[in-house]
Amino acid sequence: MINLAGDGNGYVGNMDLKPETATTWSVGADFQPTRRTKFSLTYFNVDYKNQVIALLSDLSLLNRVAQYDGTGLITQGAAAGALAAQYVAQGLTVSGAFPGGSPNNVTLFVDGRSQNLGRSITRGLDFTASHVIDTDKAGRFTLAASGTYNLGFKTQQAPAAPFISQLNLIFQPLRFRARASVNWEMERWGILLRATHVGGYTNNAISTPQAVKSYTPIDAVINFKVGEQANPFNLGLEIRNVFNIKPPYVNIAPSSNGSGGYDATASDPIGRLIAVSARKKF
Repeated sequence: MINLAGDGNGYVGNMDLKPETATTWSVGADFQPTRRTKFSLTYFNVDYKNQVIALLSDLSLLNRVAQYDGTGLITQGAAAGALAAQYVAQGLTVSGAFPGGSPNNVTLFVDGRSQNLGRSITRGLDFTASHVIDTDKAGRFTLAASGTYNLGFKTQQAPAAPFISQLNLIFQPLRFRARASVNWEMERWGILLRATHVGGYTNNAISTPQAVKSYTPIDAVINFKVGEQANPFNLGLEIRNVFNIKPPYVNIAPSSNGSGGYDATASDPIGRLIAVSARKKF
């Protein structure tokens, strides 16, 4: 494959790119059986069109030539040589060498510039729940939970390409994420316990797919108010990942975005972290 360059680095920008668009709709319901109890459930659907797809680094592109029929991105045979010669005649520089030294010998031409070809459809449920318990002598307790359960996530690389389900795969939307908390408040004291859950998923970035375990760290926050109630001095102690839970092992190599034995998009490798704070409003 020959790349014709317009910037000296082997790449020509696509000046015809259009904005990506999305059609989003949702329907939800709230249920409040008592003044202190509330439930909420929302179904959402996001149809994302004209997504920008980069083909320059797609090494498997030629295995899916039929999917790009009608886009003009892949030209073969004598027409490929004529197109290469046309770009050279326009003064564009060349990255690499032509077969036999002539652009007319090119038999395959791939336009590797970014294109508005992609589409993705996401469906899922968002939910929240809360309940408040007031006591005479033990203060107030607030129970809360929220999360997202994705029902489907499929992508399409080109208009003629089939939709492919990528739900619950590494670096893609996961099926289930949730958070639950218990908050206690009494006079000057406040204690929050919070659990964050990331469901298990599949690492398909390797030759043999790996089942990645779920990840559920627990955080704790303790607050104490000093001074006048109207404008107190707030002292805080926060412990993230109280039980020092290790992220699940993921068989991927390190990258500039982190990871390497773990998935930086779904877990935190730092472990237990303790922070002390003091706040005062003036």
